[in-house]
Amino acid sequence: MPTTILPSKTPIVAGTAPAPRTAASHCAATSRFVGKGKPWTTIVVSSATTARTSATASATSSLMMRGEIRKLVTQGEVYCLDVSSSKAIPWNELRARARRATTLSYAPYSHVTVGACAITTDGRLLDGANVENASFGLTLCAECSLVSDLIRQGGGRLAAVSIVAGDGEPIAPCGRCRQVLFEHGGQDLQIDAGADRAPTSLGDLLPNAFGPADLGQRRSE
Repeated sequence: MPTTILPSKTPIVAGTAPAPRTAASHCAATSRFVGKGKPWTTIVVSSATTARTSATASATSSLMMRGEIRKLVTQGEVYCLDVSSSKAIPWNELRARARRATTLSYAPYSHVTVGACAITTDGRLLDGANVENASFGLTLCAECSLVSDLIRQGGGRLAAVSIVAGDGEPIAPCGRCRQVLFEHGGQDLQIDAGADRAPTSLGDLLPNAFGPADLGQRRSE
């Protein structure tokens, strides 16, 4: 099986011919193209000549460059692998960084320190900590701090996040933060539930969420 990678935030880049491969090196994926769709779907293009079975689908496909008069540039075997989030995401590292972030929290009023660490679909790690305010309504949760870090680093999509309190154990995002995370991760964003439990999807925590797509559809003339 080829090595799987976290999906990229960019669409499939067509028109790149993979380097030649032999049957002996077929197990190493030549080129990996990841597009939008379900998270944890990696599309691998290989020029190896031997037959191969994929985890979910196998087909011969032609990739064409964008443009009206572009010609066929390459052919190769295309197969998709559904990557298990529990295996692909470095949960231990996310938890460790989230716990470290609690030590940087500013929580003189509630004394509830919260830290968060997330990984983006292109593999970047982001951190956040809660920042309280004497005017309580202006308090920023760790998730808000984390999303600010995402934008500061150029944006992108969140793939998974670990949020912990000062005791080092997971803590659920509040309602406002679920909406903030939905904006940048969508319903498939994985929320850490602890080392001994499977992660929860944001869609389960915030079903039927309001999002950017609703703005155009529900706008009154």
